[in-house]
Amino acid sequence: MAPLVLALAWRREPRAKALVTLSWIAFLLVWVALGLNLSALQPNGAVWTSVEPVIGVAQRTLFITWFGWCAITGIMLSGFIAAPG
Repeated sequence: MAPLVLALAWRREPRAKALVTLSWIAFLLVWVALGLNLSALQPNGAVWTSVEPVIGVAQRTLFITWFGWCAITGIMLSGFIAAPG
């Protein structure tokens, strides 16, 4: 939920346009990856049948999206701190 909160809280900050866009994309990717991972709770469902052979990819997508968002956000925010105004 952190990408969503950042995207909503900073949406009116003109200098944070790239960060807000990145946060919306990360939010959507995290939710898609969560949905794919939770499809295992319904083992006879159509989604799980499609995801089961590549469940590792869905799990890695969640990992890469979350930690990638954290890293890029940290780098971008350090730029805001270094150049206030």
